[in-house]
Amino acid sequence: LAVCTALTVTDDTALLRKNIISDIQSDVDDIIADKHGHKVLLQLLCPFSPRYFTPELIAIMRPRAIEISKRVEPENEGDEATTLETKLGLSKKDDLLRRRELLQDGLW
Repeated sequence: LAVCTALTVTDDTALLRKNIISDIQSDVDDIIADKHGHKVLLQLLCPFSPRYFTPELIAIMRPRAIEISKRVEPENEGDEATTLETKLGLSKKDDLLRRRELLQDGLW
């Protein structure tokens, strides 16, 4: 599940291709035959498919967004305070674009 989640939320696809996809490519026969390893390939080929993943597994692999707000006090007395809002746990990259980049060289 950790690898499936990493493939889902990591924006740095070059890093993923170098460290994860290259390992998958070199051991694809063993991964396909493995009781749990084939789920990594299924996540790449048909992400979050209820046909292959239970709702509980999908909930784990797809992290919830956490909104964080922080009030920033002004540097000058006459200025107003501002609020910075950030969402954590979500990828900034589009899911389809990430998948295309990960699979651009193929798995075999």
